[in-house]
Amino acid sequence: MPKEVEKRKRGRPCLLTDEIKEDMFDAMDDYACTMDSMEKVLANYPTLSIRQFFRYVDKEEDLRQYYVRAMERRGEYLMTLHWELANEPLPPMDMSAVQNKRVRIAALEYQIGKLAPKKYGTKVGVEHTGEVKVTPQLDNTQFEKLKDALLQKANEVKMVEQPFEDVE
Repeated sequence: MPKEVEKRKRGRPCLLTDEIKEDMFDAMDDYACTMDSMEKVLANYPTLSIRQFFRYVDKEEDLRQYYVRAMERRGEYLMTLHWELANEPLPPMDMSAVQNKRVRIAALEYQIGKLAPKKYGTKVGVEHTGEVKVTPQLDNTQFEKLKDALLQKANEVKMVEQPFEDVE
């Protein structure tokens, strides 16, 4: 009888140590105050991969709360960048610099709006202004045919004892 071989998990074990937790807090602080992506920030921490990072954030409540606060701080940082960029002076009569600044401001507005839509998102107006016109879909002959068919069906099923009265 062959001996059963125990299946082992592949790869190195992923244990959340205090050192890794500290690295995660540091990485979140770095991410909150830079324009870099999380992947680029985590490249500075050899104990963490992007996949491990988000697994740990999903599992640990304190890491999740810290990540939420870091994202709020990132929104504040991006808003500060937006404000500084909007207020920096432009060289006179340089249209390419003006266009470049517009694009950068629009990109920051988009990123900030996606990061915290309730706080920084653009309001979409959903109020109706204007007139509402209702046009009937059935003409009188079609209506009469439909009414007769319904009355006939009602009489067959005996849903009502007397036919509908004409309402005008």
